[in-house]
Amino acid sequence: MPPRTVIAPGPGKRASMLAALLSCVLVAPALAAQPDAWITTKSKLALLTTEGVSSTAVSVDTVNQQVTLHGKVRSAEEKAKAEAVVCAVQDDLRIAD
Repeated sequence: MPPRTVIAPGPGKRASMLAALLSCVLVAPALAAQPDAWITTKSKLALLTTEGVSSTAVSVDTVNQQVTLHGKVRSAEEKAKAEAVVCAVQDDLRIAD
């Protein structure tokens, strides 16, 4: 009977497996929640491309995924439209005005 050969993973394989595991663990939460700066940017772009909303009159601040809109708008309709546009940016977004 021939001798059995056991192949153990070398240090390179072990390190790459650890790196793959850590990347999955560390990247998954980052994919789940978008950074505040990205939400602010998407919200401002949405306001810039919306007709009937003065995007220069509305400031957008985002802290812990809660968006706050500041500024003066011409009417209640413009306010509602700005809120609706920003709400459409992300499903679970909270808006404070």
